[in-house]
Amino acid sequence: MNMRGVIVLALLVVLMNDAKAGGIYGSLQLDSRAVAEGTQIALNCSGQIVTSAVQKYGRYRVQVNVEGPCSFSVSGYSGAVTHLISYREATRYNLIITRHGSGYSLKRR
Repeated sequence: MNMRGVIVLALLVVLMNDAKAGGIYGSLQLDSRAVAEGTQIALNCSGQIVTSAVQKYGRYRVQVNVEGPCSFSVSGYSGAVTHLISYREATRYNLIITRHGSGYSLKRR
């Protein structure tokens, strides 16, 4: 491979690594119990919305391609929204849904 090819390959590797932030993962609980498997979650990072479903034992994982502030919400729990930060590395957020009057709130455990 000539020098130009090596430089182009190196640039592609750097650009591909910059294009993807780390994932957001963790657990989601309500009343000290895991939320139901299949519960829908959404992550909005700078207008990029990614949805996923909660897995067994309340575990979730969402892959985002943007670093920075994000909004995390849980379907079926009105008001269960919190703000997180997506970093270059995968970041764990264990979250708890709590009841507040007729709605819910979401906070980090």
